[in-house]
Amino acid sequence: MNLINLFWPGILILGIITSYTDIRYGKIKNKTILFSIIYTLSIYFFLLFILKELTTTNYLIQTTINIISALVIGYLMWDVGLWTAGDGKLFFVFAALIPLFQYNEASYIPFFPSMNILINTFIPLFLFFFVQLMFKTSLAQKKKSLKKALNPKKLWFLLLLLFSLSWIIESLFKLFNITLNYFFTIILFFIIIMPLLKLLPKYLYTIFGAICILRIIFDKSLFTFQTLSSLITILLIFIFARYFLLDLGFIKFTTSVKIKDLIPGMVPAEMIYEKKKKITKRKMLFFSFFDYLKERNNDSLIDSKTEGLTKEDIKKIKALAKKHTNLKTFQIQQTLPFAPYLFLGAILTIISHGNFFILLKLIF
Repeated sequence: MNLINLFWPGILILGIITSYTDIRYGKIKNKTILFSIIYTLSIYFFLLFILKELTTTNYLIQTTINIISALVIGYLMWDVGLWTAGDGKLFFVFAALIPLFQYNEASYIPFFPSMNILINTFIPLFLFFFVQLMFKTSLAQKKKSLKKALNPKKLWFLLLLLFSLSWIIESLFKLFNITLNYFFTIILFFIIIMPLLKLLPKYLYTIFGAICILRIIFDKSLFTFQTLSSLITILLIFIFARYFLLDLGFIKFTTSVKIKDLIPGMVPAEMIYEKKKKITKRKMLFFSFFDYLKERNNDSLIDSKTEGLTKEDIKKIKALAKKHTNLKTFQIQQTLPFAPYLFLGAILTIISHGNFFILLKLIF
């Protein structure tokens, strides 16, 4: 008996229902998530106590760690505004519904094999946005965004972060004999930088400058071709994605809405400040971790939420608009149903036994 067939019904039902409700209503219903959790627990109960399968202590520990990791990562990605709470819950259930035996050795990531679901979700999503941005923005807009991306101050700060954090990440994971790929490194980079940006914003240059000096002194592998090429690759990815594509994304995927036309659920694409009795607005780049955290740490009058503006937020904005005549419009993000992409990521994970793009590389 192929045990994965026991999980397929739950995966398909969950994916189809949540994709429909997310596209139709912009919501992932808790009762769907709850039903899927009950289904998952029932399958594992059947396997463990009826069929007597998957009963080894190591397998159960690895499964538990993977599910807890998915829960933590799902929460963190919601906390930085990458997706909604419903998307985080959906990822958690998909991680539980894809058993560890389904991952092959080439794709297996110790402690968190469900990272493959994220890889198989975000790469197609990235390609979708990339095609849209390349074909639906003008050459002048691309040149303007590229000029911003090559700002020396931004590049220096980014290089400082990458140079120091990549060393910390690699050193930690060598202790557990875990091989890192670029996608995993980038996700970990954001997870580490989030609390630092929030707790130590004034001391980042000093902290990471000191780490860079320590790396130059103690990291014997620093000046090898492999290390330098890896750093350059990650730096180029960040420059291209963080500063170039996100700036274009703000142009393409946001719209200006009059204050009087704001409704609950709209996702803000900019923050409002009141300084010296004057109102100023600062844009938040589409799906940008750094801008989200920066604005949260500042004295923004409206807190950006992936679930969108509340009635209280809108009342506050309208009250400000009455006091300040320069506040007439508010920039809003175009929402995207994320559940279908997570469903696609789960399907690709199962049929490729892990990382779908490793499979493509082997085929071609």
